Amino acid sequence: MRLSIRVILISAICSLIINCKGPEKSENKGLRFSDELESIYSVQIKDYSIDINGIKTNQGAKLTLETMDQLFESPYTIPDVFGRFNKSVIRSISNSTYLVHMGYRLLGAVSGGFGPPVRGQNDRIPDIHDENELNQHVEDLKNRGVIYVNLNKVESWQQIELSTRVIIIRTLFILEQNQNLVCSYLSPIMKNESHLIYNTMDSLKRLYKKYFEPLNSRQMLDFSAINTLKEIDLTQISFVSRRITDQLNQVVSAFNVPVESKFGSCEFDTKFGKVAVFGHDNHKIEGKYCLSVDLGGDDIYSGNISSSIFKDMPISILLDFGGNDNYSEVSGYGKLASGIFGVSILWDHDGDDMYETSGAGIASAFLGCALLIDENGDDFYICNGDFSMASSYFGLALLLDKRGNDRYECGSYSLGFGGTKGVGLMIDVAGNDTFNSIINSKTSFILGAAKGRWAEATDGQNLGGGFGMFMDINGNDIYNSNSFSQGAAYYLSTGSFYDGGGDDQYNAVSHSQGYAAHFALANFKDLKGNDSYNSQSDLKQITQILGSGRDLSTGFFIDDEGNDSYCFGNRSVGIGDMNGFGLFIDRDGDDNYCWIKNQLNKASGSMGEQAELSSNQHLTSRIFENQTKTKGYFIDEVGNNELHVHMN
Repeated sequence: MRLSIRVILISAICSLIINCKGPEKSENKGLRFSDELESIYSVQIKDYSIDINGIKTNQGAKLTLETMDQLFESPYTIPDVFGRFNKSVIRSISNSTYLVHMGYRLLGAVSGGFGPPVRGQNDRIPDIHDENELNQHVEDLKNRGVIYVNLNKVESWQQIELSTRVIIIRTLFILEQNQNLVCSYLSPIMKNESHLIYNTMDSLKRLYKKYFEPLNSRQMLDFSAINTLKEIDLTQISFVSRRITDQLNQVVSAFNVPVESKFGSCEFDTKFGKVAVFGHDNHKIEGKYCLSVDLGGDDIYSGNISSSIFKDMPISILLDFGGNDNYSEVSGYGKLASGIFGVSILWDHDGDDMYETSGAGIASAFLGCALLIDENGDDFYICNGDFSMASSYFGLALLLDKRGNDRYECGSYSLGFGGTKGVGLMIDVAGNDTFNSIINSKTSFILGAAKGRWAEATDGQNLGGGFGMFMDINGNDIYNSNSFSQGAAYYLSTGSFYDGGGDDQYNAVSHSQGYAAHFALANFKDLKGNDSYNSQSDLKQITQILGSGRDLSTGFFIDDEGNDSYCFGNRSVGIGDMNGFGLFIDRDGDDNYCWIKNQLNKASGSMGEQAELSSNQHLTSRIFENQTKTKGYFIDEVGNNELHVHMN
């Protein structure tokens, strides 16, 4: 514990106040975070490492990520690694292709660009300059069996502005070039489940339930899904989803939306599914579309909204260019911007929109890729179930909201969640946002959280987790959650949380805000602002929070600037627990600390304490891990700081 203490006063009501005034703020002069800790604060961090290979071997863990192993071997690099990641994302916020690339790089599945060789001609989407060129491509697509009707004889098609017809035809080329690639990486499932009838919703639900069971069930009796999942190639998922994203960027960037049009709507069939185009009127849009383009109007979307449907419609794209839209899926799972067994892209360019689903959706990926990009507007995202808003297993889920004061209401495993071989990347660029407005929400594993499957006590099928990444770049924001949230991780996984600015309110109950447990890694970073931590949390339940690592895990909490207030319970704030590493550092500001001594872990200390592994806990991998030493650090040496201790 490092806290500059000048005066200690103890009152009869069990309230302790420590008035602190430390030295001037330290300048790191471009040092790496680990170098800064050692040179300025004398924190020994580089000698802490975790034998991840020994742990995985002892656990018999499957489907782990080699990219994560590097972090376990040198956990002191975590703040620097994710600092560079965050800076790269911020610099490239307008380049969705690069954001997708960054997500797959975390998975160690790099493909599809950003390096030699030069992109081939097979990636090229044809340019179309006039009516004659357009008609020629339409005729070619019909002759190849891509379009099922003669569009030159469809009156509603002829009423569409040329630029809009061009974007439709060019996007059809994207579907043609990539559909087989999606089916290719899904081939192990198609082969092993050939007895199922895929074109019925009942079969799709059974298929989804079977392959999701290892990730949602504590004990299984059928291991065939895991055997098939081992055959899935993440690099193939990366290649096709990044290819589609890059090509779609080319098409959309060249499109100028017609300001006014008397055109109503047009639909036609293709080998990939239905295509629909809607004008500037207000529409009620239902059905299943492989491609839908809306030019404006306050529209209501229902049914299957920009979501893949296994081999029958493995790619689904929705482009909405204006209007206050309502995307409402209330009848099931995986029907709103969901890349489940495929690739889904929903790109909304303007308007105050509402996204609502009753189950998994709103940028949810499972064996695929889901992208939801909202360019502008005060939006409301609501999921009445779990696994939403940048939640991924086996692939990438990206939710990017660029502007507006937004509201997010979700269940667990959401808002930047990474499950087995998945990256959930949630980015909100600007605005005063609210994430779960209900105080003490029961949601867990949200806001930059990740989780693997620890089944040592049940069926023994231990599975690695993924990367849960959350970024809010600017704004005065409110964050509410329950446990394992706001930069948290559990079992062979990594969670990261970043807030770039604003006076923010954080509320969580336990295992959050830079907390990792059971062979996991977590990082929390708030760059600046006068922030409040956990003032509205359940004070009887608050514990194990704010920069702690438990059981061969590492947890970092870093608040750079601002006059902040912290509320926490026992075994919190920079705790090293059971051969874990925990670090809490507040670099600047006049801060207030309130330690609630409730009944949870009441024998444990806080603020830089160390809780050693007891003799009866030397089980499984801990038998062999004798080199890792427990370390806990609390650092706040700058500003006039106060500590209050209350019995509860």
